Order: sequence, then structure tokens, then C-alpha cells
Amino acid sequence: MQEIEVEKIRVRVQDLTELPAASPLVASLLDAIGNDDITIRELAALIRQEPALVARIIGLANSAYFGHVEPITSVEEAIFKSLGLQLTKSLALSIALVGSFGHKPGARHFDLYRFWSDAVLTATLARTLSGYVRTMPRPSSDDAYLAGMLHNFGMLPLAFLYPEATDDVCESAHGEADFARRMQQAIGTDQYEVGVLLARQWQIPEQVVAVIGHAHEPDYEGDYQPLVRLLYGVSGVVHHLRNEASFEGETEEAVFEPLRSLGIDAVRIRGSLESLQRKEAALESMVHVLAH
Repeated sequence: MQEIEVEKIRVRVQDLTELPAASPLVASLLDAIGNDDITIRELAALIRQEPALVARIIGLANSAYFGHVEPITSVEEAIFKSLGLQLTKSLALSIALVGSFGHKPGARHFDLYRFWSDAVLTATLARTLSGYVRTMPRPSSDDAYLAGMLHNFGMLPLAFLYPEATDDVCESAHGEADFARRMQQAIGTDQYEVGVLLARQWQIPEQVVAVIGHAHEPDYEGDYQPLVRLLYGVSGVVHHLRNEASFEGETEEAVFEPLRSLGIDAVRIRGSLESLQRKEAALESMVHVLAH
């Protein structure tokens, strides 16, 4: 891999001069996230500003996950009959943020389908388990879902800014932590640092910024600690599910421990996982809409 001067990279990341600015639509959707009084008509009007977003939202509403027999043909129907206001907000914002980097980031080995698949699985499981957290303040299901969708947000600016380095590391890294370590060696930063810098510049909600920057830290202490630790635990479960497919004995105990430390008992975790696995094909139908 070509050596790159670390200080030059850090300056480049701090300035973010080569990254796209957040679009007016992103800014409007961020306002909508924080607006509990927004109506279906108002949210639909925002989404209709971007035809590609309209297609994605209607496509998601018609996906197998939501199981509608009659086809949904408008954004209003998608919100009212299928997705609901809060889920539509989270999905629309996630799609718009990722879309800011173009159809596909420059790194050839960055798997956009895998990115969306991890996001959907993590968000779905985090939303389910958030209601069982006993540590206060208990994360809301809406925050848990949005944080799950965006927990790997920092991968996108890396693939956009440093496609060659990202390609090299994607080919050799084993897991998220190893990827971060190798990126630090290669360019002097990683997906957590870059993700936080860009998320703050684009004014993504602070609780989500905390997840982007710290959900890989098992002992994180700070603002939004229960949410960050929830996403740490859920990410570990999803990673194990992808790579091992089963939870037994000591393995289950170790993988479940971060969630159990939040007061979520193993029975709840197993039940939520079984539900997730039953819906796997339907969730993949959502991923297909998001990634294509």
C-alpha cells in the first residue's frame, strides 16, 4: 500500500474539503427527525423532493417484510399503511445520507449490500431489545433504530475519500476492529473518527454521533451510555449470527453478556433473535430495495 503522510491525512479529514455537503433534503429530514408534530402530508412532501427517495420508500413499503397484499403506490400510503411516521423518518434520513456519496462509493471492494444488510439487521434487533433495557435513561425504540441504521456511517466517507486504502484494507481485514486498526496504520484515521467528524458537520443527532464514534467500545461511559452499549451488544450478536449462525453454551453467554449487563435477560434475547431469523428473507427484501 502506498505510504501517505499521516499529518496530511489528518488535516484533510479535519477540513473534509472533498466530501459532499449535506443536501437541503438531508437538513429538512434532520429537522423532521426532531419534530414530533410533523404530519404525514408534510413528511411525504419532503420525500417527494427527491424522486429516487420516493421510489425507495414505496419499494420498502411494498417489500415482503411489511406483507401488504394490495400494492402501495404513493408516499402517503407508504407512511400511513405500512411504515409509520417514525420508521419513515429514519429510513428516509438513512437513504438520503448514504445517497450523498453517490450511487456507490469509490472503493471497489466496499460492499454496499453488506453495509445495508448490517444496518437493517442491527436496527431491527436494537429497536426490539430497546424496550427491555433496564439501565436509565432507557433508549427509545426510535433512537435505537436510527442509531442501528447509521452505526457504520463512518465507512462511507472513508470509501469516498480514500478508495485505494479502503480497498486494500477491505481485502485483508478480519472484522470491524481489525479494519479500524489497519486504517489507522495506513492513513492515520479510521471509520469512527471520520464518521464522528462528518456526522457533527452534518448535524446528525448527538445520540447517533455517540453511537458512530463509540459503539465499538464495550466499556463506554458518557452521554447516551445505555444506547451506545445497546448498539455494542447488538452489533456483536449480529456479527456472531452472520459468522457462526448458532448460540450455544459458553459462546451464547459471552455474546449475550453486553446485553445482559443492560438488564436484558437471555430469554428476551433468544426470543428476539428467533423472530429476527424467521423474518430473515423478508428483511433481505428491504436490503435489496436499499442497496439497489
